[in-house]
Amino acid sequence: MVEKNFDTRGWKTEFSITVVDGKITESTFDNVNEAGAKKSEDAEYQANMAEKVGVGPADYFPQLNNQLIETQDPEAVEVVTGATQSSDTFKEYARLLIEAAEAGDTTTIEIDNAVEE
Repeated sequence: MVEKNFDTRGWKTEFSITVVDGKITESTFDNVNEAGAKKSEDAEYQANMAEKVGVGPADYFPQLNNQLIETQDPEAVEVVTGATQSSDTFKEYARLLIEAAEAGDTTTIEIDNAVEE
């Protein structure tokens, strides 16, 4: 799935899961900018956020992805302290992807996300 709109900081979510024999084997949740660069690989963003809240996207994106693979249940994924909004978005979008996978729908889901000023 992909968000249609970039947020006020220039990022939008891209998220996919791989399901094999009814089990999630891969989860790739990250944010990308207009150039296609991943937020989890942005060292400056990581340093700034980690300094302010103790965690950055290079930390919390892998945590969320790994938890989904381990638990197989978005509701069981724990919110990462310092990344509550991303954690909540992850859980919501994971539910949508799992529902689509269960229905056999592999088309890309485009979310017309609201952008707050």
